Amino acid sequence: MPRRRTILGAAGGLVGTALVGFGAARTTETNDADGRAAEPAEAAVEYARNVEEVRGHLVSATTLLERGRRADAALHAGHGGDYFAAVLPPVRNEDPELATRLRARLNEVPERIESDDASAFDAFVTGEVYPLLDEAVGLVIDGETRASTAFDVRVMNALAGRIAEEYDAAVTADGTIQEEGEYWDGRGFLVRIEERHDAVSAAVDGAGGDSLGRLRSEMEAVDPLSAVAGTTRRFRVRTAAAADLPSATVEGREDALAYVRSAEEVRGHLRSSVALAEAGSRDAGLHASHGSDYLLTLLPPVRRADPDLSERLLDRIAAVDDRAASATAAEYERYVTEDVLPLVDEAVSVAVPAEYADSTPFDAAVFLALADRVADEYDAAVTDEEAIELYGEYWDARGFLTRMEARFEAMASDLDGETRSAVDEELGVLREELETARPPRDVENSVAALHRLLDDVAAA
Repeated sequence: MPRRRTILGAAGGLVGTALVGFGAARTTETNDADGRAAEPAEAAVEYARNVEEVRGHLVSATTLLERGRRADAALHAGHGGDYFAAVLPPVRNEDPELATRLRARLNEVPERIESDDASAFDAFVTGEVYPLLDEAVGLVIDGETRASTAFDVRVMNALAGRIAEEYDAAVTADGTIQEEGEYWDGRGFLVRIEERHDAVSAAVDGAGGDSLGRLRSEMEAVDPLSAVAGTTRRFRVRTAAAADLPSATVEGREDALAYVRSAEEVRGHLRSSVALAEAGSRDAGLHASHGSDYLLTLLPPVRRADPDLSERLLDRIAAVDDRAASATAAEYERYVTEDVLPLVDEAVSVAVPAEYADSTPFDAAVFLALADRVADEYDAAVTDEEAIELYGEYWDARGFLTRMEARFEAMASDLDGETRSAVDEELGVLREELETARPPRDVENSVAALHRLLDDVAAA
């Protein structure tokens, strides 16, 4: 089952925002300042995902009961109550009677799993529970949003992310199921993705179908997490690109800035992993794995323009973690430098409009965005007493600083001499502060100084 804090966190977000009235959130696809269609409302996607998780638990309960595993089925049958805080409040706001009926039916599920045979339980769930869940979704999320292919894809992708989480909790590195509950959570969620995908397959030209088939095979065979995680990423990238989500297109300066900053962070993580590998630190693998965290940002725009490049970059970044663990430091550095980073460069050149490629104001904006990330990570890592508490975040900051230095080197000749000297001096101070673990306020002051020097340049 999902960790309880995951469910409550989702519900908390909903109650605090859109559940004040999903009427306000029902406009889900608005236009931003550039005229682009915005992503469907996060609250609507999250609500639908929670309902789909309830369905997924019921699917697994039915499947396990059919296999004669009543005790395991009962575990999943009882999970519906875990979602009351996420599912019921917005229904109650609009139709208290429906909320009461839905709550009663979900409360009845654990009783029925103990007394019914598999056929009777399936009939109860299909005939009496699912229709109420459908009514709830129809009441909370407007029809235009529900009819949107982009909305379906985002719900599927959210569920795919949950599969990876549950599988990670359930299966050991050698492919042993250590938590049956979480394993069957993932299996149930997969069924819900498959059914949603069937409904929109034509609209996305079948994108993601092969990944779902592969994912089912991997989960049934209890393959290692790395395989399942890689397949869920492929599914999410392919469907996002095929559905033409706004995340699959880089348009305008802000989009370009966010994309390039993410690419620079990937480079920073990899540079930190190389430095740690050279030092013989086991933390090299931690930073090697961080590149995968950015794939859903980097790859959808690339997938639309160059599917082969998207697949190659996904494969290379997914393999970084294993390379960090198995290769020598020199071999690992060569892999990062020769096999991975050039593909990140290609991704940026494919995804980001050319007008930003040689722009000093844009380079300055990326530089400052990275500086802000350095300050954030350093503040999380180091105490006011100059103690490093979180080495992961500390080395995040160190890696991002290397990318600031590279950006500065690229744009330095276009700055006037006074600005260039002042930025160079502040960068040196910032590096010393990070290397000697100075208090976070010192780093914040250095970043503020860099903003004073380059804000006007970035805004030009």
